[in-house]
Amino acid sequence: MELRVRIEEALKNAIREKNETAKDALRMLLTSVKVKEKEIRRQPSETEIHQVISSLVKQRHDSVELYGKGGRADLAKK
Repeated sequence: MELRVRIEEALKNAIREKNETAKDALRMLLTSVKVKEKEIRRQPSETEIHQVISSLVKQRHDSVELYGKGGRADLAKK
C-alpha cells in the first residue's frame, strides 16, 4: 500500500478513536505532503515523503528543545 494512503487511513482511524494527538500529527503530515506535491507538481515518491517526515520530526525536536529552554514545559509536552 502506498505510504500516503497508509497515512490517510491512520488519520481516519485516529479520528474514529478520538485520538487528538495522533489526529493533529497526521493532519500536519498530510498537509506537508500536499505542500511538497504542489512544489514538485507531481505525486511525491516514497523517498520524498520520508524526507518530509524526517524534516517534520527534526522541527518537532527543535521546538521541544526551545520550549524547554524557554520555560514552556506545557508546550514542550504537547
